[in-house]
Amino acid sequence: MLRASSDHTGDTYDLAAVTGASTANDTGIPSGALLIALAEAALDDDGDALRRAREAMFEALGEAALIDAAGIIGQFSALDRVADGTGSPLEDEKAEKSADIGAAI
Repeated sequence: MLRASSDHTGDTYDLAAVTGASTANDTGIPSGALLIALAEAALDDDGDALRRAREAMFEALGEAALIDAAGIIGQFSALDRVADGTGSPLEDEKAEKSADIGAAI
């Protein structure tokens, strides 16, 4: 999705930040550092880190943005678990389209 929207807008993003290969502040994504912190905290086992990330997102961007971000994190996590759990293979076309993202991160 991010690649498609960036193609549409002409924006560029540094996806390597999601793996720590570059800093979260350099993603080119508005509020990228907040979003990465929230996603990482949601997948971690540290309740205090999650609370801090939620509070930071709420204070900076408001309730609606926090709800949207949490919903997206939950949806991606659920879809990934279902695909992994069922052994669903990635279609060849999607593998080809996402190869550059995989290489970047």
